[in-house]
Order: sequence, then structure tokens, then C-alpha cells
Amino acid sequence: MHKLLRSGNALLRIEVAKVVELISDKSSITILISLLGDPEFEVRWIAAEALIKIGRPSVLPLLKLVRDGRGNYYIDRGVHHVLINLLFENEKKKLSRFLTSLDNFNEMGEIAQVEASRAVTYLEKAKTI
Repeated sequence: MHKLLRSGNALLRIEVAKVVELISDKSSITILISLLGDPEFEVRWIAAEALIKIGRPSVLPLLKLVRDGRGNYYIDRGVHHVLINLLFENEKKKLSRFLTSLDNFNEMGEIAQVEASRAVTYLEKAKTI
């Protein structure tokens, strides 16, 4: 399946992403996160929705991805979409600066790594993940 996800054929990648979404378990998180950077919008959307289906186990890997500087515009937008759906309201308030940095990539994207690091620390201490 990994080979198919790297195919130059967008329709094939979309169909494979749908299969991965159907599986939607913790073991799919790494694959789904990599799909957030796909050039095809539909693949990115399917990956984000699958991460939301998996739930809270997706949160820390997403934060660590941004913290480690592996994000880009597409990935940051996908991470934002997933986190808005998975974080509790009090977490959204506490992490608002981080969420804003993802949502406003052009103006605040450079602080995303620092804010992601703070978010990881906060959520690990809160032990809600």
C-alpha cells in the first residue's frame, strides 16, 4: 500500500487513502500524517478525517510533527483541522496561539514549532492524551 500512496496517479492515491481511512486504527497514524502533505486536496482531506476518526491518539504525533519542523503549508492546515476537532475546549484556549500559528501560516507559521513544543509539554503534563 505504501507504494500505491506514492503513485503519480492522484485517483489511485485517493482510493488507497480511502482504504486506509476505512481501517482507521492507531497503526495508521503515521501513514495518515504523511498523507496530510499530499499535493491532492482530496487525499489530504481523507487523511485528516481518518485521523479525527482515530481520535485523541492522533494528537501528540501531530504536535510532534510540527514541533520537529516537518510541517509545511498543507500539513499545518491539516493539523489545524484535526486538532480543532479533537482538542477539548479548555485545551483549545490554552493552545490558541499554536492553533493560530497553524491557521495563519503566512504570518505566524514561523512560531508554530515553538508553540507545538509548548503544546506537547502542556498535554503530556495534563495527561489527557
